[in-house]
Amino acid sequence: MTRVELRQLRYFVAVAEELNFGRAAERLLIAGPSLSQQIKALERDLGVRLFDRDRRSVSLTSAGADLLPMSRALLEQAEGLRRRARRLSGADPVRLGYVTWLPADLAARTSAVARVDVDAWVAPSHTQAARVADGGLDLVPSVLASLTKGGLQSATKSLAIEYATRGIRANAVSPGTIKTPMHPQETHAALAALHPVGRMGEQSDVVDAVLYLENAPFVTGEILHVDGGMSAGH
Repeated sequence: MTRVELRQLRYFVAVAEELNFGRAAERLLIAGPSLSQQIKALERDLGVRLFDRDRRSVSLTSAGADLLPMSRALLEQAEGLRRRARRLSGADPVRLGYVTWLPADLAARTSAVARVDVDAWVAPSHTQAARVADGGLDLVPSVLASLTKGGLQSATKSLAIEYATRGIRANAVSPGTIKTPMHPQETHAALAALHPVGRMGEQSDVVDAVLYLENAPFVTGEILHVDGGMSAGH
């Protein structure tokens, strides 16, 4: 089988979503005849017909419908790889929106592991979720920190189910005792002893958890415990 290129998969997905070669070509900013030839080449490389088409209509074949979700997933993974690489290089910031409150010095706290751009527009959770779906934001902490553990789990799973079909993931980070100005230095030893790993958490531990969830496209409805094993017991 000839190697399949991501560009060809992008063309396939565009035609599958538009079910019209003309509109798909406009969306992709390429010529219609070129798009048609690329789809034919992809069908030849895969050994299956992806579309039934005549002068009036375009429709997915059963093979095309079967391969469409996998093609979308591959494109999403490739985009996730690109974003991850850019963030590792420091070239691409994490665009963060919020619903209620964020620490004023968040960017300074996270500067060692990621460049964060905090959006100044405070909006309801459903509005911010739509902005994530549209690509305007990367992350939105949208559940109040004052929820009980049971409430956090319920809210996270409910949001995950509600927004899954719109391509929006809902996850939560549940930290243990983290080194912040809330905890004086003289309390650190006692607080560290409460964690099975024998230390308090660092702010970077929470940031790493958020970045993990952001770069795990198949994870939704997850409550990630960043607590040194406290949730597992002693």
